[in-house]
Amino acid sequence: MKAHSVELAHLTALDLDPARFAAHAAQAGFDSISLRIAPVAPGAVHYPLRAGSPALRDARAAIAGAGLSVSGIEIVSLTPALDVTTIEPMLACGAELGAKGLCVTGDDPDRVRIADTFARLCELAIGFGISVDLEFMRWRPVARLEDAIGVVSAAGAPNGFVLLDVLHLHRSGGMPAHIAAADPALFRCVQLCDAHAQIPPHLDVIGEARGGRLPIGEGALPLAQIVAALPGHVEYAAELPIAPEAGAVDALVRSRQRIADLIGAHAR
Repeated sequence: MKAHSVELAHLTALDLDPARFAAHAAQAGFDSISLRIAPVAPGAVHYPLRAGSPALRDARAAIAGAGLSVSGIEIVSLTPALDVTTIEPMLACGAELGAKGLCVTGDDPDRVRIADTFARLCELAIGFGISVDLEFMRWRPVARLEDAIGVVSAAGAPNGFVLLDVLHLHRSGGMPAHIAAADPALFRCVQLCDAHAQIPPHLDVIGEARGGRLPIGEGALPLAQIVAALPGHVEYAAELPIAPEAGAVDALVRSRQRIADLIGAHAR
């Protein structure tokens, strides 16, 4: 089996700017990174970059200098009021960085409207060579795997996919069998982490997702079964919010090796 490259998602150490995050990921043995270039909510941490700007060129040079590439950009909320044309500068930035995917979340309860929004965004993104990956999260209207599958299937875009985060799958009641039963063409990328069997009492579902995950192999998620259920073409990422303090890189190194072990033992 060929070796799989593995991305490190920016949420892992969102306090690090793109250049520092690339160095952090490279030190832990990852092959690519995603970048949070738009905020998850107004005022949230992000690193805005503009196509053609010196800041983007500097970031791209630093990432390449670390031996990494940019595999994805984040994050767009599909709200009822979203004008997808406003995302074009972000897509232009992503294309200049070499990103293959744009992560979006489903924040519109109207399934017909959100499928149309998703389809129009996909149509815009395809001109930049970028796929659109819909990530379901339990606290959003697109909360479960079946919700995301419904939106992506209804949109019918060749560059539209479901982004599978294993924590969100588990906390929304999803199981490996649900992945295996789905159309494999719906999946392009999976984000791996580990977690406690139950949400710790001092956290809620959002707090756990953004700061309470565990390194790979140090929790209770059925990662081997999930990897075995995934189609062979998927790309792998790790989303591991671990503060950049003593031991953080060691935890990431362990996680990177365990991902390789999981893929080697269980991937199709």
